[in-house]
Amino acid sequence: KGIGRAIALQLARNSLNVALNDLPSEKAKLDEVLNEVVATGVQCKIYIADVSNEQEGQAMILAVVSDLGGIDVMVANAGVSYAHKLVDSPRQSIDYFTGGFIDTTRGRPSEVRSSSIPSRLIAF
Repeated sequence: KGIGRAIALQLARNSLNVALNDLPSEKAKLDEVLNEVVATGVQCKIYIADVSNEQEGQAMILAVVSDLGGIDVMVANAGVSYAHKLVDSPRQSIDYFTGGFIDTTRGRPSEVRSSSIPSRLIAF
C-alpha cells in the first residue's frame, strides 16, 4: 500500500530481491504486495515484526540476511501521519517512529556490515 508498496515495486523492477515487513494486522496487505513483487521475477519474503521492539527488529534483520543473502538497500517508512506539523508532535511520537529505524540499523549484524557491496539505508 502507499509509499512502501511503490518502493518495493521499484526496487523489484531494478532486479533487487525484496523483504517486506509490517505488523501482523497488515499481513493481508503484505500478501498483495508480495504477489505484485514476485510477478516482476525477483524473490520476495514477508517478515512480521514490530521494529519498535529492538529484539524483533534485530531478529528480522538476521532472518532477511539468512533468507536473501544480505541487505543492499534498507528502506524505513514505518509510521502514521498526523494532522499536525512535526514541530508540534509530541517527542514520544517522534521517538516511537524513528527509534525502530535507529535501533534496527544501528545494531545491524556483522553479516550486513561486512558485505562487499555498500548498503544504503533510507528513511522516510
